[in-house]
Amino acid sequence: MTLSMFSKQPPEQWAEVMPRVVHVHGKSYGFGTDADEPSVDYAALLRVFRDADYQSFVSGECEGRA
Repeated sequence: MTLSMFSKQPPEQWAEVMPRVVHVHGKSYGFGTDADEPSVDYAALLRVFRDADYQSFVSGECEGRA
């Protein structure tokens, strides 16, 4: 859990593996008052997926305030 929550890498690094991605399982840990997830930059990640023309599924799981 520590590595997944605190091991931040630039979202652009996903671009290298996007041609091989068939499913994404996204985690969330809590939402702010603006309905944004402050611990994961989903806007930047989803831009990488869009730019790679990702056409498959993204499932989500809320871990609560871990």
